[in-house]
Amino acid sequence: MVLGFLLIFILDAGMIGFIWYFEAYTIVFGILMVTLGWRLPTRRAHDHSQPAQVAA
Repeated sequence: MVLGFLLIFILDAGMIGFIWYFEAYTIVFGILMVTLGWRLPTRRAHDHSQPAQVAA
């Protein structure tokens, strides 16, 4: 709501607010992707389950 007000009435502040919002989103998403990517190999190393046997 505040971002919309800034974008409509005060363009300079609105664009700065939009850029901050976009940067925060990309930083959080990047940290999430790095964290999940870091955890994936450790999950595979700890997974000792056997593949399912296919009945012939």
